[in-house]
Amino acid sequence: MKKVLIPTIISALMIVINGCGPAIGLVMDILPKPDIPAKYTMEDKNVLVFVASLTTSETGPVFSHALSDQVTSELVKNKAVASTVKFSQLSDLMLNTSDMITAEYAGRELGADLILKIEIQHLTFDYRSADNCRVGQALCFVSVLDGKTGKRYWPEDKIKESLMINSKLEINADDKLSLSKIQRDLAKNASLQISKLFYKHKDE
Repeated sequence: MKKVLIPTIISALMIVINGCGPAIGLVMDILPKPDIPAKYTMEDKNVLVFVASLTTSETGPVFSHALSDQVTSELVKNKAVASTVKFSQLSDLMLNTSDMITAEYAGRELGADLILKIEIQHLTFDYRSADNCRVGQALCFVSVLDGKTGKRYWPEDKIKESLMINSKLEINADDKLSLSKIQRDLAKNASLQISKLFYKHKDE
């Protein structure tokens, strides 16, 4: 029985491969997708997520706060870090410092091993009346710095990792909360893309 079974399986696979393109896709769908490795690992580190808005958008501070909070949550949930500096600690430091603080200064003062620095270069939230929707877009630069010296550890081959994040929500024309909704949705999309740089995950 075993001698018949193995050739039968091989013949069946040859029919799938040689006979029909869609069948090959079916086989590929059944196979498990490979893991995508982390681009940089921080599993044993205390990490400060520091978001700096380089845009003049009035919504920048609100979006920055939401992004910092959500990236921190995603890193903890997926065990990408040992611990994180709480946003409340960073907020208290900002309130007690008269000058604009840098990521390096915050890292030293708050005892971070590493700083995940996210710089928002571009941020827009547009309403498209033809589609009755709001569209959000953010260009973020991401880098990992030493918590004390500010030395850049990642990426090694370029200054920063750049990500363009988009979000689109259908809304009612009279929805006064549409702007806050698209801000939260864009922050969620951005936090997922950014946090996945730092832990192993499946391709979607």
